[in-house]
Amino acid sequence: MFRGVKLDLSAKYCQGNNLVWWSFSSATSTVTVLGNDTFLGPVGDRTLFSTKVHLSVNIRRYIPIGNEDDRLILPGTAFCIKSNLALGNCLRMIQLEEDVGCPSLISGFPFVQSQHSTAKEEQERADAEFAKKLQMQLQMEGEAHAPQGQQQVESVHAHADAFLMTIDGLAKTGKLSPLIQGMLKFPEHDHVQEAACEALAGLVDSNDDDRVKVEAEGGIAALLGAMQRHPSVKVQAAACRVLWYLACNHDNLVRIAAEGCINAIVTAMQRHPNGRGARGSLQSDV
Repeated sequence: MFRGVKLDLSAKYCQGNNLVWWSFSSATSTVTVLGNDTFLGPVGDRTLFSTKVHLSVNIRRYIPIGNEDDRLILPGTAFCIKSNLALGNCLRMIQLEEDVGCPSLISGFPFVQSQHSTAKEEQERADAEFAKKLQMQLQMEGEAHAPQGQQQVESVHAHADAFLMTIDGLAKTGKLSPLIQGMLKFPEHDHVQEAACEALAGLVDSNDDDRVKVEAEGGIAALLGAMQRHPSVKVQAAACRVLWYLACNHDNLVRIAAEGCINAIVTAMQRHPNGRGARGSLQSDV
């Protein structure tokens, strides 16, 4: 992966030395992206890092730039400096390779993985761990004293955006409870509601135990709240899909009717007779 910095950092990166990146650092697998003046550009003092890391977090879906395959390198990643080369025109290239033999420098991040793990398994663990860290941060911040007025509104939006980034990781690890808690905590945020519903649908489509857990965690009420607050076809279709799967359990079916979800489903069908959600028509989901 590659990272560009508009500074000459060659003096700090001597070949053969080791160092640690202590902050989250963005990088890309598409080096042409760095030609953009926002990142590296064609002129001035510049440093191009070529990094070989074993764990990173894919954040492509959360960035506005079209084709950039962006990832986050985790804080506390230890590197060996393999080479330091002057390419001319004030451009330096520094080659880094993660020191996998270095013990974990920040508690909770899996820096050292089994030699038998596949790259896909390692990446899934990294994404799930990142989601866990953000979820813990949200919980801690939510328990703190909330700011007032406009600051409070901005804080809630920031927390909702952060939670949105954890949803894929929660889904991969089968964390039903945090998904439902997020829906209840951020009821006014349609992107959170849509993404959480899609994640729940993937978890309960063929697992009756998870269907029971969703009801026990207050998931049916959360789904109804999403449908009542967010009339968009994507939220409606995603919520209807989850309710369809939940209704395969008889007790859930009774609860769905008792909560008033059937009226919400009928309203959705009437409001969007030809509408399509993220994975198909709303009518097919109900």
